[in-house]
Amino acid sequence: MKKEWTKENKEKILMQLCAFDFRLFKKFMFDTDDAHLKLLGSGGFGDVYEAHKTKSGKGGYVIKVIGFKSSYNDPKDFLERIEIQKKTAWVSDNIVKVHDAVMLRVFIDEQENVTNAEAIDGRSEEPDQVPRNCLNLSFVVMDRLSPVLIRKKNGKAELFPEKLAQFEEKEIVKLAYDVGRGLLNIHTEGAVHADIKLENIFYSPVSKRYQIGDFGISMNTLDGFITGRLGTPGYMAPEVYFAGEENEHDCTADIYSFGMILYVLLNEGKFPESNGMRYVAKQYMADFEPAEPMTGSEELKNIVLKMIRNDPDERQQSIREVLNDLDGLKYAKSVKYRREHRNASMLLGSSFAVMGFVILRFSYLKEVSVDLDLWTVLFLTGCIIRATLKFYEKETGIISIFTLILGIVAIFTSGFSWVKLGAVIALVLVGPFAGLFGMGVLFIKGIEILEIAAGRNYSSYFNDGWLAVLLLFLAILLFYESFILTIREEFFFVTKVYLKNLHWYIAGLTFLLMIINPMLDEWFSFISGNDTIKIGVGGLCFCLFWLLRLKLLRGFESIREKKMSRDQSVAAIGEEAGF
Repeated sequence: MKKEWTKENKEKILMQLCAFDFRLFKKFMFDTDDAHLKLLGSGGFGDVYEAHKTKSGKGGYVIKVIGFKSSYNDPKDFLERIEIQKKTAWVSDNIVKVHDAVMLRVFIDEQENVTNAEAIDGRSEEPDQVPRNCLNLSFVVMDRLSPVLIRKKNGKAELFPEKLAQFEEKEIVKLAYDVGRGLLNIHTEGAVHADIKLENIFYSPVSKRYQIGDFGISMNTLDGFITGRLGTPGYMAPEVYFAGEENEHDCTADIYSFGMILYVLLNEGKFPESNGMRYVAKQYMADFEPAEPMTGSEELKNIVLKMIRNDPDERQQSIREVLNDLDGLKYAKSVKYRREHRNASMLLGSSFAVMGFVILRFSYLKEVSVDLDLWTVLFLTGCIIRATLKFYEKETGIISIFTLILGIVAIFTSGFSWVKLGAVIALVLVGPFAGLFGMGVLFIKGIEILEIAAGRNYSSYFNDGWLAVLLLFLAILLFYESFILTIREEFFFVTKVYLKNLHWYIAGLTFLLMIINPMLDEWFSFISGNDTIKIGVGGLCFCLFWLLRLKLLRGFESIREKKMSRDQSVAAIGEEAGF
């Protein structure tokens, strides 16, 4: 099979393939203009054509065709990479979505007419196993987005959108945050992209989001490490640039590539020591340290320069660390500090929840017996596992579905009602409160079992039921804050909660009303008037304490950062002086 294919040759083969009965061409079809395919662009791995849905005629899609180039695309690797992109795009709006993909073996005669075509399964094969009179062509249907970097025929490169082309820092930070969120999902799935570069970043004018595309050399990892020289020189990390077949590297290689994107943008479109978007060999010298980029705040420059350190151990060790650093620029310093210390909210909330459930059981639920069958126990355990994984920013899609199934089974085995069904769906979807509810029910049941085993009733020792209400209310607030800080999407209400601590102010106002407004006794009819005031006083004091803690935290962190900056400056002066 010949190595070079003209635009006309490719088009002739693709037009013939459209007549074959393959799933891809039932759902999507190439757009045509004067009987010619609309070619949007060509790259090192394939060609991209404009496409539409066959039934509705709706546009906004592209079909990427891989296989006409000289490089060989193994079926197993291709399907694995498509699966990585599909899975990560399903949970992230910052990854280009794949709508369909197929790999075809196309048989061609001497006149370049397609004589037959067949779908290829996911089994691995060697290039010499492919018959001489055929091509292995891969087709990927994706959303049509605008590439951030557009290379013109004259060799010049242009950036899109306009704010990015003008190298505005606010827009560069937005790109950094969007790409960082996408990479976080890729790494959370145990994969490495391996080719992060400006050419693989896309922009949606509709959603105003930057998205990662082209997973052509991405890899799943078993232990977080991959081997081989993968990527594009310039963006490629030094440990990858000099890697052999046995040299291992991890996700910090993606961090270097990501950092180099930001460096180029802050350096007005130039690689280190370069006059343009072409890297120089000096970049990969062992003692090379890039100069500060030409534009950008000192804080952003420091973040980027740390990302592109030659030694991978000196970079941020995870994308989560990079995003935490960017929080201070995108939102506010307080958001950065709160994210770094969000474990305090979870630990304190868990402690309050445990104490609250104990007191609740021995005060308001003295005579209550919790009857749980096996399916309900499994369902509640699933809720706790889901909430825990969500806290650690792990993917919970499969766990959520499995937990929902367990909940539905529990409903039908213990008596069905629409109210129960609605409660199960709400529990699974709400997230942290599902875990809190599950923990509470199982904890109360555990206390009941211990009481039976000990042959004693401890209810007479607890008469302060108001404390249970206060502790559980505060636990909900702390859980809410802890989980809300794991969300990095730019929902309006979430952003407001980040910046303004609205949930604490609203809670504080509620507690204040409980103190001064007797009418609220009707809302809490199961609590006496004096107990309502106790809850109000205790809750208001805690809200004030927690808001003061956030102020002190910001002050302590600012002092620590200034000290670290001063120490680094002294160390740099010492190195220059030869000490």
